[in-house]
Amino acid sequence: MPQKGECDNLLVPVCVSASHIAFTSLRMEPVWMNLGESAGVAAAMAVEADIPVQDVDYGALRQKLDALDQTLERVQGSLKSQKHSGGSVRWKSQDDWNSDKKGWEWLFPHIDTDTDGQISADEYRAFQQFKSEHEHWEDLLRSK
Repeated sequence: MPQKGECDNLLVPVCVSASHIAFTSLRMEPVWMNLGESAGVAAAMAVEADIPVQDVDYGALRQKLDALDQTLERVQGSLKSQKHSGGSVRWKSQDDWNSDKKGWEWLFPHIDTDTDGQISADEYRAFQQFKSEHEHWEDLLRSK
């Protein structure tokens, strides 16, 4: 949306400013639906409070969108319903991982560092850190 004072109350959710890489994800129909619903909820809140849409409190908007069960953050695969904060488990078993990460079945043992048969959020973060530090991470892990 335009900055306050440039053009109040204009919401055009399909005119997203993004890199070409980010836009490849944004162009998916469910994302457009989320953007449209978010814009509609923000507009309704602005009308209800008799304020410009730019003044809608993000915290309040976020609460309403959460109540509508809108996906506002990237989640991995089909395990969307699980909470991924703190140390909670992302993948409860290697079978969950295998069904969620087709073609990457070989990777599970490398991420499950405590060999408890589950990948926790901490283990997954550590893996993401490893990937960011090693350009050829896949070759390194496959050779082990």
